[in-house]
Amino acid sequence: MTQADRVHTTPPTNTRITNRHPAGARMTSSRELHPRDVLADLLGSEDFPAEIADTEGVADLILQRLRDAGFVVVPDGPDVALFAAIENWRGLWRASEKLPDRDQRGNELALQAMDVEFDVAAMEPSTVEGYHAWVDTIRESQFDDRDLYEIVSRVGRAAGRLGIAGDLPDLRAPR
Repeated sequence: MTQADRVHTTPPTNTRITNRHPAGARMTSSRELHPRDVLADLLGSEDFPAEIADTEGVADLILQRLRDAGFVVVPDGPDVALFAAIENWRGLWRASEKLPDRDQRGNELALQAMDVEFDVAAMEPSTVEGYHAWVDTIRESQFDDRDLYEIVSRVGRAAGRLGIAGDLPDLRAPR
């Protein structure tokens, strides 16, 4: 079992967040929490011993270091499994790209990432945020036209179910 299989960070999404701003004013919002928001709030609070000017930048750095170490950090909510699969997919590709071309482990990780790509494409997003992350992942996955033909119908159904108007996105990766 890898570290990413054992660790799953999920902050609550049904609470209000409080952000500190440089002027010390507090701002609350009822929007869905993201791990970055939680970290930025912590880094800007009186509970944190040091003063940090760019709390959001430091929060992004902390999240990136956690991901680089193999942890999966996803917001809790109806699309938690989708976001976890996307993070797993990104982690597998990052790990494979860090290895030398001759290292067979890189090829094994890339094959695992491709399997996860199909798993992600088969999932159904429950939120608009999940839909957009899902579509971006499908686009980055560079599926061939035969696979995209089936995936496009899934994307269309999800867009209709979620009330997303407009043309379907181009799922072909830029070449």
